[in-house]
Amino acid sequence: MYASNDILEITKLWKNRENYFHNWDFWKSTLNAMQDTSNVDAAALAAEGEFSGCNEAFESYTVIYDTLMEETANSVSYYKGLASKGTGSGSEVGFFMSKLASYNSVMVAGFGLYNDCNLDYYNQAIGFNTQSVAGLLNFGTNVFYRVTSDETTVADLLQAITDDDTEAIGTNFGIYLRDLLAVEIPNTNSAGLDNYEVATQ
Repeated sequence: MYASNDILEITKLWKNRENYFHNWDFWKSTLNAMQDTSNVDAAALAAEGEFSGCNEAFESYTVIYDTLMEETANSVSYYKGLASKGTGSGSEVGFFMSKLASYNSVMVAGFGLYNDCNLDYYNQAIGFNTQSVAGLLNFGTNVFYRVTSDETTVADLLQAITDDDTEAIGTNFGIYLRDLLAVEIPNTNSAGLDNYEVATQ
């Protein structure tokens, strides 16, 4: 049975976004699924630590982001910090400047996340699909295939929403983005190099 128009059911994730978009587990699962663009079993990739760089960058980003949110929620911790160090009474201007420094740290961590999770490949795919006639035709063909094929990514995503399984929702959302944009990230792990031969002269 074909999963005709199932691709449009992705809107159910948007309708339930408040339950997942603020959950770090959802985004971690999404990013991991976006990395695995090979035909290699995901378990083999995980066993070799293929996602470790992305996961480490993600963990670093979430810690810095959460710290920023806590410290900038109000000026209480700012004034307490100054008082404990004996460096003056502080001011609202000083609090604002300290927030700028914290935001810079988040931006640096964000760039690390962008690089280590291969998000540049997704930017390139978006650019290719939207900036030329060939790209638009390619994207349209891909969408048509997703609409008329019997793949189960969206169905699995909807089932995960029904089951309230955050990690499964993130994983299937990542696969959905990966397949929709037709992103292929070069595979550098040994599990995916079985069919390659060392070049000799």
